[in-house]
Amino acid sequence: MLFLLLSILAGCGGSNSTQNPPPPTVGQIYVARATFGEVLRFRAGDNGNVAPQQSFNSQAHPGSMCIDVAHNRIGATSVDGAQVIVLLMDNVSSFAGTIRMISGAATTMRGPSACALDSNLDLVYVTDSGSIAGGSSILVFGPASTALGNIAPSRAILLPYTAISIALDPANNRLFVADATNNVIDVYDSASTLNGAVTPSRTIGGPQTQLTQVGPIALDPSGHVVVVSPFNGSSPTVRVFSNAATLNGDVAPSAAFSPSVTGITQIAVTSAGDLYAVDAFHIMAFSNVFSASGTLAPVRIIAGSNTQLDSTFPGVPPLVDSIVIDPTR
Repeated sequence: MLFLLLSILAGCGGSNSTQNPPPPTVGQIYVARATFGEVLRFRAGDNGNVAPQQSFNSQAHPGSMCIDVAHNRIGATSVDGAQVIVLLMDNVSSFAGTIRMISGAATTMRGPSACALDSNLDLVYVTDSGSIAGGSSILVFGPASTALGNIAPSRAILLPYTAISIALDPANNRLFVADATNNVIDVYDSASTLNGAVTPSRTIGGPQTQLTQVGPIALDPSGHVVVVSPFNGSSPTVRVFSNAATLNGDVAPSAAFSPSVTGITQIAVTSAGDLYAVDAFHIMAFSNVFSASGTLAPVRIIAGSNTQLDSTFPGVPPLVDSIVIDPTR
């Protein structure tokens, strides 16, 4: 009888506790280790001190990354001294492909800082600082599948503010820009047609949005825009806006939480509500972020000597700058 009672209690013991969802069984995450010019690939469900599935030399120092899941392609910005580069890496899930570099005077790039890949129209968008006084430009190159070398952008979208991060909705040809000058999210429809000085189609900003010091931005296919704001290193907050394609003006976020970590440099989000974030040393996974509130701890952390995320030279920071996710492979 005692054994039966203990068995029943064991079976019901989790009913009043929060249960973390199981980790994904498919999916790849890629992180850029800028200091050593590497891109590392992990499983989306990895946890702890695990070795990467793959590590490859990017031939530059990759900063912010972007991904085209449909074509198994990653892009990255890089600034190596006087040389500014956009990297395009093909067949990244097995890395059986090539690395292509867009670089040179014809590109007009001065300080590329973020990128987005359009899987439908075969384009790459690159935010560039220093192109116009007091603002940024978004340079458009294509075709992304073959772009190589010292080529001119097909278009230059001129912005009167500093664009710190971008996210693209390829299915709807829509671009979301984190405006660090005005601390808003600017939304541009018909992104592939824009050229020169443009006005946003809509702007998400105002007291109710709670946007201050906007930072990295990410978009999931179901229409959630996720942004780190404030992006101040010591106490960041992650804010979620549902149905972001139609939002305009001073609207409250649908969810907001404070990660129990600091120093987030870039984020990636899935339609299941899993958020992946990196700081200089770790990869962190958060679950159910579309309904989160309060302080949220990671459900998984990839860190330790086997991960190669730690520095291999004393006094040299690893600078894990960015992360992207392919939830399909």
